[in-house]
Amino acid sequence: RAVAATRSSAAFRGLPQLRRTFASEKDMSDDDSSGSSDDTSDEAEEVRRCCGGPMVPALVPKGNPFWHLACCSRTCGLFVAYWCLMFCGLRIARDVSPLGGLVLLTLGPTAIIIMIFFRRYIFSSTARQVIITFFEAIAWMIPLMLVIGRIDTWNAALTASFVEVPCTWPSAGGSESITPQELLRVLSFTADCSAHAANSTDDSDWDSTGCPKVVRNNITSDVVIPEDGSFPPLLLEEIANVSFDADAPETDFCPGLVAATRDLLEGDPMRVTSIGSGEARVDIASRDDLARSYNDLCPVRITTPTDAGCWSPHRNVTVTFAFRKETLAHAFVEAYFRAGFLEELLKYGAVRRILFKDRVADCGGLIVYGLAAGAGFATAENFEYTMMGGLEVAVTRMYLSIPLHCCTGLIIGILLGYRKFLGKKMYCLAVLMVPVLIHGTYDFLLMLPTSAPVSEELRVCGAIFIVLAGFVLCRFVWLPLDSVCVVNVREMERQGRISRPRFCCCECDCCTAWLVHQDPLVRSRTGLDSEAQPHSAERSSTSSSLQAVAQTTVETLRAIVPRQPQCQTRPVTCPGCDANVRAHRLYPSYCPHCGEEMPSRVLQKAPSSRACASA
Repeated sequence: RAVAATRSSAAFRGLPQLRRTFASEKDMSDDDSSGSSDDTSDEAEEVRRCCGGPMVPALVPKGNPFWHLACCSRTCGLFVAYWCLMFCGLRIARDVSPLGGLVLLTLGPTAIIIMIFFRRYIFSSTARQVIITFFEAIAWMIPLMLVIGRIDTWNAALTASFVEVPCTWPSAGGSESITPQELLRVLSFTADCSAHAANSTDDSDWDSTGCPKVVRNNITSDVVIPEDGSFPPLLLEEIANVSFDADAPETDFCPGLVAATRDLLEGDPMRVTSIGSGEARVDIASRDDLARSYNDLCPVRITTPTDAGCWSPHRNVTVTFAFRKETLAHAFVEAYFRAGFLEELLKYGAVRRILFKDRVADCGGLIVYGLAAGAGFATAENFEYTMMGGLEVAVTRMYLSIPLHCCTGLIIGILLGYRKFLGKKMYCLAVLMVPVLIHGTYDFLLMLPTSAPVSEELRVCGAIFIVLAGFVLCRFVWLPLDSVCVVNVREMERQGRISRPRFCCCECDCCTAWLVHQDPLVRSRTGLDSEAQPHSAERSSTSSSLQAVAQTTVETLRAIVPRQPQCQTRPVTCPGCDANVRAHRLYPSYCPHCGEEMPSRVLQKAPSSRACASA
């Protein structure tokens, strides 16, 4: 009786009270020898099945407020865990092992975020599926890397700006670290070394000991100039002691060149197109021209880079450098298409594959799996950047890039939950639009050329604002799913009513799961499959090739913009708290506000799409 009174009360105070009531009922049944204990045994077992043990649904207040106590406590816990992780990582890097601290700061943030959200939806998701989605998002980075190289080449060819910067010095002038003669001598000698190394058929025919070398990441390597005569900017940084980084101090080595190369395309080489000394001028179009340029201007045999020159102190030396630099159009394509669209498409593919699987029976599971896809990509990308940039990059990405990727992954999972559990017409482009806009704007602010009239401080502040605004928007789109009743996915899996999670390569529909636009369970329970058979027979009987092309076009459009999906939930009023919620049609579900069980009810006739959306 106590259990029944508690479950029917409109002032339900949460699961702890329900557990205490259940314990009191059990003690009463032990003391009472009458048969009244048998009357409530079924309800007690039901409560135990619903709320007993460590896996209980996390309840939310009625009305789905933006902030509530449990939400604030999880947010504070996340911040505290982040600060503790940063403190421990920096202490380990300083006192124990730099590599250990770097690895902790690289892998720890995503682990903390996943753990907090997984505990929030432990009733709705499985650790196995979280791990699978996490690693599938990482695996999808392999084809992405193959595509990105071609996109970078195409983007640089179409949107980058080709500039030529002439640098003129007196023959005896130049910068404090190098004179023009020495600069030209090293460039010419480097090209000569590369030509000899390329033409050498046997390693014993050529000794590259005296050739110029560069040091990068504590690794010394030879400078290789290809046949077109281009060379890496790192060569100038080594021989002229000049840095082309945006934060580098000013230098007297051709200030116009240094200022122009602030926006040099990352990884793009430079070239010397012409060299002049006084009235003499040499045009350079290849590596061989660069190798002969010093001899053409100063007829002395080159043997080492430190040979004495024969330059007149009254001559002016002019060197014209050519390279490609970034533009606003290049930054826009880089941010919104290369980074925003392709990376969010990767996360979308990892979650979309399991959208209509029977094991995704709760909207909370989709939220966690979307987060796992974003965290998987963020972990792999973070590992790459922090291994190259060190602790400073690790701490910066810990508070900006990783939360951004997790936020966009959450939004993808939430919007896909709209499609399956609310019957919203959320197709691929509609789901990707918001994450791409957030991700692209964040990257665009950080990728702006230094010549753009936006200060560095304003760009960083704008990026931080985008991350915060993304989480606020994520919370707003999250709220409608708080009214969907909770399904005990783990219990369904133990009973064998849903399938166990498996990797994509272990499932027969690995390549076709993305093309499924209607829930197979709802279709099979409502008889929609029988309606599709005449359509397929009609298609097979079509003899006209024109009609076949038209039919293929229609199916392609349906794949891009599919029809309204069938509802997997139905609107009901909770008998325990009188809240308007959406109960599951196929599995037992529980009120997200009070824990009241909603028995499953399969409709014999599918509701119309319009009625589903309005509901």
